[in-house]
Amino acid sequence: MLFVVLGAFVIVGVLVAIVIRDSKKSSEASADEARRLKMARERLPVLAAKLEQSPDCELSQKELIQICQAFPQFARPVYDLALKAVAASGGSVAAKTFALNVGRASYSVGRPEGAPTVYDEQAILNDIRVRESAGRAG
Repeated sequence: MLFVVLGAFVIVGVLVAIVIRDSKKSSEASADEARRLKMARERLPVLAAKLEQSPDCELSQKELIQICQAFPQFARPVYDLALKAVAASGGSVAAKTFALNVGRASYSVGRPEGAPTVYDEQAILNDIRVRESAGRAG
């Protein structure tokens, strides 16, 4: 009987240690996530300014896509920036590709399977075409 009681205490002690360890990992992960979110918020205006100056800047585009993938809440504002880049570039291939990729991320946010529908793809292409023609006209 004594061995059973001691065994139960050991098991409880191990379980408590596991819970404490997982709790520390969780709080560290939350702190890391908060730090990354803060960094993304700080980088967005800088990248937006760079994109405004150079709509085909591949480095800015890549970083903005990474931000959208890590933090879907930024996908819509970045999509708006991408559409402005299409207009500013007169419809360059790089700007249109960027807008397509960010548009897919933006439209995927509310979808159950996390992917845009055929109708979303058509809406993205329509958005790009409108901005492209506005950029050429202006």
